[in-house]
Amino acid sequence: TRQPHSLACLPTCVWAVLKFLEREPDYEEIEELCLPGPFGALQYVALQSLREAGYEVDEVDDLEVVDIERSVSEGRPLIVSLP
Repeated sequence: TRQPHSLACLPTCVWAVLKFLEREPDYEEIEELCLPGPFGALQYVALQSLREAGYEVDEVDDLEVVDIERSVSEGRPLIVSLP
């Protein structure tokens, strides 16, 4: 699935991570759970909605490049959000 429009960054990333983890995500369901608004999905709202739907969501502050490399090498893809 390609990002269907410019405001679908987060749901597209979530879908890609689930696909990488060999799940069978339904893009429309993921997009709906991310609760996109007129300016896209609000991260904290989307993450809470995904948690409530039963998805495991971890938030980590202050990642260093070495942390990202380790996570990816362990098969744990990340979605990175910059302020």
